[in-house]
Amino acid sequence: MKKRNWAKRATVLLAVAMCIAFGASSAWAATQVVDGITWTYSVSGGNATVAGADPTTGALAIPSTLGGCPVTSIGQDAFSGFSMLTSVTIPDSVTSIGAYAFSGCTGLAGVTVPDSVKNLEEYAFYGCESLTDATILGNVTNDWNLHAYSGTGPGPFSDCTHLSSVTLGGKMEKIGNGMFMGCRNLK
Repeated sequence: MKKRNWAKRATVLLAVAMCIAFGASSAWAATQVVDGITWTYSVSGGNATVAGADPTTGALAIPSTLGGCPVTSIGQDAFSGFSMLTSVTIPDSVTSIGAYAFSGCTGLAGVTVPDSVKNLEEYAFYGCESLTDATILGNVTNDWNLHAYSGTGPGPFSDCTHLSSVTLGGKMEKIGNGMFMGCRNLK
C-alpha cells in the first residue's frame, strides 16, 4: 500500500515539475487519475486542456487542475458521444469549451457554463437530446457566442430538442439567430 501511495505521489510531483519546467515553452500530453477517473489532457503555455476521461458515466466534475496546471479549456470532441454522461460540473478555471466538446451526450440533462467561459465553440452541446436546462453565466466573446454571434447556422446548443429553459447571466447583450437552432421546446 505504501509503495502505491509513493508511486502516485511521484507521478503527481513529476507532472507538477513538468508543468513548471516546460509548461511555458512547450506542449505535452498526459493522463492523471483524479477521484477514480482517468483524465487525458495536454498542457501548453502552462495551461491544461481536457481531452477526455474514463469512465464517463453519471455525474462528472472536471478538475480545476491537472498535472499541477490550471484547466483552462475543454478540448474539441473531449466528451462527444458519451451518452451515459448525465451531468457535468465545469470549474471556474475554464475559459474555453471546444467545438463538439459535449455533442451527442444524449443523457446530459443540465449544464451550467461558468462566468469564466469566454469562448464557446460551435456545436459544443449539439444534439444533447436530454438537455432540458442550460445556464450561461458569462459573456462569451467569440464568433459563436451569445454576445457577438450573428450567424444563421447552427450554434453551440443546436438540436438540443428537449431544451426548455435557458438562464442567461446579466452580462448578455445579444443572442445570435442560430445559437439555439432546432431547440423546439424553448419558450
